[in-house]
Amino acid sequence: MLNHWEIPLEKVHAVLRDNARNMKAAMEDLAVPSLGCFAHSLQLVVQEGLMSQRSVSDALANSRKIVAHFKHSQLAQSRLEDLQHEMQGAETTAPSTRLVQDVQTRWNSSFYMIKSLLKEKRPLCAYAADHNLPATLSVNEWGLLEKTVTVLEPFEELTKKISSATSTAADVIPAVTVLTRLLAEENSTDSGIKTMKSTLLQAVSRRFSSIESEPLYAVATLVDARYKDRFFMGEETARRVKALLTQELEKMEQALLRASADEAGATEAEPAEKFARMEAGPSTGSPPSTSKSSFSSLYNRILEEHDEPAGGSLFFMGEETARRVKALLTQELEKMEQALLRASADEAGATEAEPAEKFARMEAGPSTGSPPSTSKSSFSSLYNRILEEHDEPAGETARRVKALLTQELEKMEQALLRASADEAGATEAEPAEKFARMEAGPSTGSPPSTSKSSFSSLYNRILEEHDEPAGGSQAAVIQMQMYLKEPTMAEKDSPFQYWANNHARFPLLAAVAVKFLSAPSTSVESERLFSTASNIVDEKRNRLTAERAEMLIFLKKNLPMFK
Repeated sequence: MLNHWEIPLEKVHAVLRDNARNMKAAMEDLAVPSLGCFAHSLQLVVQEGLMSQRSVSDALANSRKIVAHFKHSQLAQSRLEDLQHEMQGAETTAPSTRLVQDVQTRWNSSFYMIKSLLKEKRPLCAYAADHNLPATLSVNEWGLLEKTVTVLEPFEELTKKISSATSTAADVIPAVTVLTRLLAEENSTDSGIKTMKSTLLQAVSRRFSSIESEPLYAVATLVDARYKDRFFMGEETARRVKALLTQELEKMEQALLRASADEAGATEAEPAEKFARMEAGPSTGSPPSTSKSSFSSLYNRILEEHDEPAGGSLFFMGEETARRVKALLTQELEKMEQALLRASADEAGATEAEPAEKFARMEAGPSTGSPPSTSKSSFSSLYNRILEEHDEPAGETARRVKALLTQELEKMEQALLRASADEAGATEAEPAEKFARMEAGPSTGSPPSTSKSSFSSLYNRILEEHDEPAGGSQAAVIQMQMYLKEPTMAEKDSPFQYWANNHARFPLLAAVAVKFLSAPSTSVESERLFSTASNIVDEKRNRLTAERAEMLIFLKKNLPMFK
């Protein structure tokens, strides 16, 4: 297939397959990354949970017999419809609801069958009083069905969400996290279905135990602006995924640099020099050294734990002094920020809602005391609760402002360095050396410079003690830290639109997002494509050529994107 469509193997990001062992083995033999259908695995979990408890499985068996009776008998169906109209009243003109038959291969069909039975409970009981049924439901079984619907409702909501055409591999880890916490919660209504609920929890944990170790899922979740690092099970996992993202950013950066170098040609010295420097990494000639002291090691560890932007109080005598100076700087930043916001609000006028809203938000600071949103479903409610657990507390305002200031300073620094390099020209060694040093980032592997005076030597040594070890290019690390510090998007927003609007701010992250968000989470869309083909090539259009049918299918699936 790849040869037929002339797709090189190295351009295959992932192949979505079913969960059969032979398909998995085929992808391994082909040496391409592959993912199983998440929706299919989810339905296997549901079937396992429904069959785990005898009382629930018996109630489902009786429900199937009742629905089959009305499906096979038109007379019984008409009598049931008469009872429905009598109980609805003469004023009601709504059509009667038909019972739904579950099919083992159709997802969520058991849920819809139980729901249709519960909706028509009164007409069914009235019918059973006057006519024979192949099976009846006791009071206890009706109660079990009601509780079963409550437990299966999050699965139905999740299946509909991941079956959309815009669902990606990034939806898998957050969905499993929410389901795990939802099934682990104990409620007073669990009596009678505890066995089924615990089996569902065990099945989810067993079938999806390794999804966080799969880079295709983990990195996709991190670059989705709705989720980021909020839905990973532990801090260690989040740290490991961030390291994977850093590696992907470095690969993407090198690929972009190679592409730009190929376009520029070997005759241009500056792109070639920059490409060679980025290939070599931030080192200045010697291999990067490990941390020289336990202080530096602990410093870097604390930075990683809190995801702080690079920086620090290098030359203050004590932590208390550094903390006090930072507090003074934060106060000055907040004063300047408020002054700028007032000025912009005065210019825009009171009629513009966006500046006024922004000014009020910055004046009040990020609120954490608002009650969680009351979503209609428990799945959405728990989804929002997990996001609120990871929201920044009010004390994070200063850290966010410092990160924004760091970004602006780096932009200004790079602009000044480019301007000075353009003025001095390529022949002047000192500006070129300075520009190269700033592009490559702080070096940790070079020995301390031998300055003429001991004061300058000690000055440089203090700087080197606090330098971060080489862990990715400076641009990649800064982009990732700034992206993760920003608040997440709403669940209903589109991550594709986010990266379309922010690709200029985070160019490396946007390129990685395009790669990892391209993988779907389920095979539903391909199944829909097969259904589209059967609707186009039918009995009345059976003389269509293969080329014409292919063009019609292509237009049917892709034309809505251009409207």
